[in-house]
Amino acid sequence: MDLITVDVTDTPQLRPGDAVTLLGEEETARYNAGDMAAEAGIIPYAVLCGIGNRVRRVYTSPTAAE
Repeated sequence: MDLITVDVTDTPQLRPGDAVTLLGEEETARYNAGDMAAEAGIIPYAVLCGIGNRVRRVYTSPTAAE
């Protein structure tokens, strides 16, 4: 089954149904597969391979400012 649990204890502003970004960047926050892998004690490749093909992906191009 496709399940994930995310602890949002420290984000009281979130409400059921709110959209969140788990990997990527939004406004000034950035969290990538390398960050997640470091916390889990694995390599980034393992994080990305663990995301099944039923998960919706949104690809964006980097801006010229980056």
